[in-house]
Amino acid sequence: PMGNLKDILNTYKKFMSRLTSHVIQQISVQISSALIYLHSNRIIYRDLKADNILVWKFPQPNQFITITNTSHASSYNSQ
Repeated sequence: PMGNLKDILNTYKKFMSRLTSHVIQQISVQISSALIYLHSNRIIYRDLKADNILVWKFPQPNQFITITNTSHASSYNSQ
């Protein structure tokens, strides 16, 4: 991976670079998709933050992220 999302965003901030709305939208969609996948498998992720999102490609084309640190995840039973 290139690093975590927090470090990459801090690098952009340091050099006063801006992310396009498309890039921000793509990141949001991928994080949302990952959470939907976890929830569909009855897993609740409780430590979502930029430190725990690994970035494989950035910013374009086709950003690829991975949610990490699953020690703060737990399964649940629906009633």
